[in-house]
Amino acid sequence: MSNETHVAAHDPSAAPPASEAAKSGKVALSRGAPKKKPGVASDPGEYLLVGELLRRGYEAQLADKSVKDYRLLAGAAGSPMMRVQVRTVRMHPWTTTRGSLDSPSDQITVYVLLGPPDDARPARFFITRNRDLADQVLFPNGWSDIGSVPLASLEPFENQWDKFRK
Repeated sequence: MSNETHVAAHDPSAAPPASEAAKSGKVALSRGAPKKKPGVASDPGEYLLVGELLRRGYEAQLADKSVKDYRLLAGAAGSPMMRVQVRTVRMHPWTTTRGSLDSPSDQITVYVLLGPPDDARPARFFITRNRDLADQVLFPNGWSDIGSVPLASLEPFENQWDKFRK
């Protein structure tokens, strides 16, 4: 017996299961997305970035999923940790919002390029501060808040791991 059927069997006011809902026209119960565990990255770029930072001798830890302004904390051993935003794509360009570039301007954003699933080449990391990229984001006509970040704009920032040293 599914959870929806179980609830409906004990609560006459509950909606019927999805199969019955389709026949009756009633809305089925939605259990919503499963809750994510704190510190678990849903973005493969976050996992790869943390692994690469640790491999290079930096300290890194994922932020709680409830934190909206950054995805992880990172820095050189013994130094204060920095807030880091992560943007991951399989194929460029990346998308971003004007607001994410504006505040704070010194925040590090790492753009991760995974490539196609069957690509044997490793992921690429482009490490920049928001202020260094803000004037290179392309905002198409009619799109005042959402822009794209072309690969050519990021290439000078590839593997700039020293940005994690204050």
